[in-house]
Amino acid sequence: MVSAWYNKRAGELDLNTGSVVMAPGSSWSDTEGFNIQEFDYANKQDYVDELLEKCRPKLPRKKLMTPILFGAVEHEAERCFLIDFPAGEVRDCETSPDVPIVIDVPVLVLNDCTRKFMFSAWTPSKRLKIHIK
Repeated sequence: MVSAWYNKRAGELDLNTGSVVMAPGSSWSDTEGFNIQEFDYANKQDYVDELLEKCRPKLPRKKLMTPILFGAVEHEAERCFLIDFPAGEVRDCETSPDVPIVIDVPVLVLNDCTRKFMFSAWTPSKRLKIHIK
């Protein structure tokens, strides 16, 4: 596991740092420290399904079924891709169409996330900007 390796390596280098895996529901504060919740990773899909049912009434259906524009930025140039969920299409765009959701991301980050199926690490890394109209 990455966390165990990181903590071992930090100890070898005598660094005052560490890694803590925070499962869903866990928290941290500067006064209380870590509050780690138990989580059964073998049943993570059940957890996701429960959350979806719980939050479904609050999800903005219109936003989920509208096209999303990706502005992929590389060396001061921007290339736009329109992801049209209702049509099941991805199109290269010459100009930026008027859509309710725009995501700006560096090309290297988008390519890396796509190759490694690592979109879960994309938003926490803060390597993108999301604009919602």
